[in-house]
Amino acid sequence: MSRNPALHEFEYDGWQVVVELRGAAPDGVTSGHADLMWRTQHRCRIALAGPFRDDASALEALEVKARAFIDAWDGHSASDATDLDA
Repeated sequence: MSRNPALHEFEYDGWQVVVELRGAAPDGVTSGHADLMWRTQHRCRIALAGPFRDDASALEALEVKARAFIDAWDGHSASDATDLDA
């Protein structure tokens, strides 16, 4: 993959997730991030950089981390309410 970003978007449990992945650099490190939006507002960015077998495995790692964040957020108790609930 070239160093031009590749975008992948998906919805998970009401959240919009946009993953931007850059191909491997000459040193073999792949980097990217996932932006998580709740109700059209940006709430979190998860970054990733490291050696991956291929771009598909890096993309999968970001998707897994994004879903884990959302699952953890959905599991918070009502007493933990923040402006994210607004």
